[in-house]
Amino acid sequence: MQQKQIKLQSKKWYNGYSWDGKTFAYNPFSTLLFFKNKRFNEYWFETGTPTFLIKQIEKEEELKTYIEPQAVSTDILRGADDDLIETTGMLFQTGYLTVKKEEIGEDMRAEYTIDFPNMEVKNAFLTRLLARYAKKTQKDVQSVRGEVYSSLRNKDEEKLKESLTKIYANIPYDILKKEESYYEGLFLTTAIVSGFEVDGEAHTDKGRIDAALKKGKEAIVVEIKY
Repeated sequence: MQQKQIKLQSKKWYNGYSWDGKTFAYNPFSTLLFFKNKRFNEYWFETGTPTFLIKQIEKEEELKTYIEPQAVSTDILRGADDDLIETTGMLFQTGYLTVKKEEIGEDMRAEYTIDFPNMEVKNAFLTRLLARYAKKTQKDVQSVRGEVYSSLRNKDEEKLKESLTKIYANIPYDILKKEESYYEGLFLTTAIVSGFEVDGEAHTDKGRIDAALKKGKEAIVVEIKY
């Protein structure tokens, strides 16, 4: 890999932490381990799995909520009262979400756009979250995501159906929701951890599509029906 590519990839993997949406910082722990081992990996995330947060999301939220940036107020991020703090606030305070943009409204109050800081955190967190939903091990999900990636790239419909079934068939009935957005969230999360860039609820001059999956110069348009 050339030096320029290494810089771009290391920025994608480990940069992105911010408190004002203007100045961004690398994760020093992961960056130093990358230099030491000379390979990209989920170094910081491997120091601890946020089991409590993942269980909380499974109970309260749809996966789709965390796929795209969220607009939140200062109150949600502050979370002074541990008993009342929302899941989004906990994710922010523990480093899984960060500020991407700050805007001051007409009432002179700040509103923030928050998102995963980088690829290391986003892929690792969503992989563990998907494993929790599907009652699979992380190793199982990592195996299936390779199948999903290749079946989509090769336009193999039967293999894609088989791979998705491996994940979705074990989701307990008591957390399943009879809503299109629920399954859209599951599919898009699977696509993200399989290596695609996902543009959810994409708007074009012809209308809105559920998602566009992108990899290099290729794009796959997705429409989901329940």
